[in-house]
Amino acid sequence: MSPISVPSPGERDLRNRLREDTRTLHQTLESRLPLGAETPSLSAYEDHLRFLLGYFGPVEEALRDVQGLRSLVPDLGWRWKTPLLEEDLSADRADRSAPDSIVHRPANPAQALGVLYVLEGSTLGGRVLLKRLRSLPDFPGHLGIRFLSVYGDEAGAMWSRFLETLGHVEEKDWDETVGSARATFQALGDWYDVWENSRPGVTS
Repeated sequence: MSPISVPSPGERDLRNRLREDTRTLHQTLESRLPLGAETPSLSAYEDHLRFLLGYFGPVEEALRDVQGLRSLVPDLGWRWKTPLLEEDLSADRADRSAPDSIVHRPANPAQALGVLYVLEGSTLGGRVLLKRLRSLPDFPGHLGIRFLSVYGDEAGAMWSRFLETLGHVEEKDWDETVGSARATFQALGDWYDVWENSRPGVTS
């Protein structure tokens, strides 16, 4: 059994701010996504993967360029989701990627942790979604499930390890981390507008 990790005061306070200050943005985005419907479908699952790949691709490229981030998140290489999404879709790249004008690009490690808070948090509901999708008679069809099942039984431990890094953010930089998380949720919402309106058969 893994030892219980007790959050440091800084980690706990920043985590609480991130959760509270992004709650509405998170709930609004989640309700709009393809799998936000009460009854999921295989086509909605494919749309969900394509939407995420279109944003994760460019934003993870931006994260790779943030100097000092790897020293804060030593297992960063295990956390990239773009290859998993590509594998699930049997695609080398997104058919549509979020434009630079939409992607929130962090300028420093404190901002990068705000972005990662959103990206890593997106994996938490994977098991729940996977359970819902497994009820479909044709699931997974031609699609994979690497993204939804990322980390496997280590999902909770990986999330806890990420949260521990928040304790390294100095209090003077908390606003940057929270602001970056909010900007990421907003950018995902903006990307969804573009992505949804540019789908075949959709007219403005």
